[in-house]
Amino acid sequence: MSDRTPQRTRDWGVAALLVAALPGCSDNSVDLSCSDYFADTPSRLIEKAPGILHDPDTNLLWFRCNLGQTYVDGRCVGNASNDDFAATLANLDALSKANSVLSVGATINGSRPSEAPAINWRIPTEGEYDSITDVPCHSPKVDVTAFLDIKTDTYYWSSSEGKNDTYACATRLKDGLRTCQTKKTNTNPTLLVASAP
Repeated sequence: MSDRTPQRTRDWGVAALLVAALPGCSDNSVDLSCSDYFADTPSRLIEKAPGILHDPDTNLLWFRCNLGQTYVDGRCVGNASNDDFAATLANLDALSKANSVLSVGATINGSRPSEAPAINWRIPTEGEYDSITDVPCHSPKVDVTAFLDIKTDTYYWSSSEGKNDTYACATRLKDGLRTCQTKKTNTNPTLLVASAP
């Protein structure tokens, strides 16, 4: 018995080395904040007008600030709306009736550019939030050079269908976690998205 023990130990040692060397058997994930990642990585989002980004992968337009804020000289000014789902929809309806770039505050030198087309802003779907949270970084899990005032500690309303009429969907941009069991009476901010013309 004692003659076999060293051989068995050696066999297990070789097996452990082989397993460690196999691709995909170790955790190679990168633990990197998005502020560090996007400090060195160019954004795929292109600013089409002050405060308005175009995503060429999805052909969507994104407002750089939260609903309720104004984009001024590279900053988000004012407070993000933090409302229940019904109030958020009412704010969005008022925004749609205004039907202009100025309605979300994206301006050039304080006035609406005459060539700017009307933009029909809406609440993003879960899939549209997925398109901006599909990044190899976290906290928040979005391009922080593009979205200037992301609230990481809360969920953002989504227009996707909730579990039932009492619930809505929402995505936490801190980590991309989403749920369709958020009570519509909860208060959350939202981003704005539109289909590119």
